[in-house]
Amino acid sequence: MNIQTGDEAVSLTRPTNFTVARVKRDIFKRSAIGVMASNRSLAASDSGSNQAFGVDGTFSFFDNVTAAVHWTRTATTGRDGNDQSYQGRYDYNADRYGARGESLVVGKNFNPEVGFVRRTDFKRSVGELRFSQSLAALLSRPPGIAAPSGASAWIVQIDSAECFGLSQPLAHSPLSIRGFMRKAGLLIAAVSLVACAKNETPKPDSAAPAAAAAPAAPAALTAADLVGTVSGKIMAPPNDSVVSTFVCTTAAGSSVSKCVNSAAPKDTVDYTYTLSGADSVTWVSAAHTPPTPPKSPKLIDHVMGRLSGNKWAGTVVSVLASKPDSVVSKVKWEATKTQ
Repeated sequence: MNIQTGDEAVSLTRPTNFTVARVKRDIFKRSAIGVMASNRSLAASDSGSNQAFGVDGTFSFFDNVTAAVHWTRTATTGRDGNDQSYQGRYDYNADRYGARGESLVVGKNFNPEVGFVRRTDFKRSVGELRFSQSLAALLSRPPGIAAPSGASAWIVQIDSAECFGLSQPLAHSPLSIRGFMRKAGLLIAAVSLVACAKNETPKPDSAAPAAAAAPAAPAALTAADLVGTVSGKIMAPPNDSVVSTFVCTTAAGSSVSKCVNSAAPKDTVDYTYTLSGADSVTWVSAAHTPPTPPKSPKLIDHVMGRLSGNKWAGTVVSVLASKPDSVVSKVKWEATKTQ
């Protein structure tokens, strides 16, 4: 499967390719193996890319034995090491006896961005043994009569949290021995749950500092915040190298910022701004011809900026004036209010 998304100038969404490939082959009578790979050309962090690849298998032996394994690894720009996930599972499920084991590991940097993972950075192991024959049935059956199979089951489960549960579901019976065993089974299960709850309750950390108060939301920008002159620079990815400088002036009572590029000091470009009601402002420029390279087509700039103190920062997405859905470039900008 291959999906290509386009760019969207208003939200500054960049074009991204999503690809998923899966190959699976049946083996033996009831088993299968497979491989899978995925690619996201632009990672969710808006920098670099993300890939995932892995192998898996499910195996069925005889009538009651199944096993499954998988191993997966991701590669994300900026996340190195501890980026694997793997799991092994075994299940023996006969009528009277049963056993199950499972182990799952998910690394801290495991990050499948074409898909999802509910939790990372943990290890979990579970083991379970089952015997499907009630003790009450064994004690109460008449001499010479075989005990019924599958009347109930003792189940002992152990996981990596060092908690265990022991349960004994008994059918209702007028015999006092069965009633006694049923109550005993419920008591054991209750004690096990209490023990687990105590073991899993974290101890309070008396040295932990009090939670800091949530910071206040930034005040919404007004037209008065834009009045004056700013001097700034345009920075191109990936290293934010400065490609040009500019000066913009906004007069009181006007919704237009007049900007001059240092590379073309005689040319003034009008940028009409819109207040968002929050801490950001958007500008849209008039169609203009950039000073470089020579014979460039006319462009329209979509600008987003935020003000902190007297410092502005934001992004500029330039599109063709003749084809507004065609993005030419995306750069960052910073400016300082001088007047």
